[in-house]
Amino acid sequence: MMMGWQPIETAPTEEGCRVLLFDGRDQFVGILTRYSHKGQWRLWTGDKPVPWDGAPPTHWLPLGPRPAQAERAEASPEPGAAAAEPSPGEECAGGR
Repeated sequence: MMMGWQPIETAPTEEGCRVLLFDGRDQFVGILTRYSHKGQWRLWTGDKPVPWDGAPPTHWLPLGPRPAQAERAEASPEPGAAAAEPSPGEECAGGR
């Protein structure tokens, strides 16, 4: 069942959780990080999270499941290759 946009107050609280965010104007993939013991949403582009220079997010959506092709590729690494560590936030619980 596809969930619609949810108020930001119901967003997951786990550090490293990635979700789609909306700030009233722009959409971006955010990752929840903890700085000074408070949660902050930062822009996530697949590398180190960076500060989001837009307005604070007002709504969120869970990211959909990864494509099956990507899952198969990760499930069977090349011979001799070390298994990759999971990225932060791959498994986020729903809202609070």
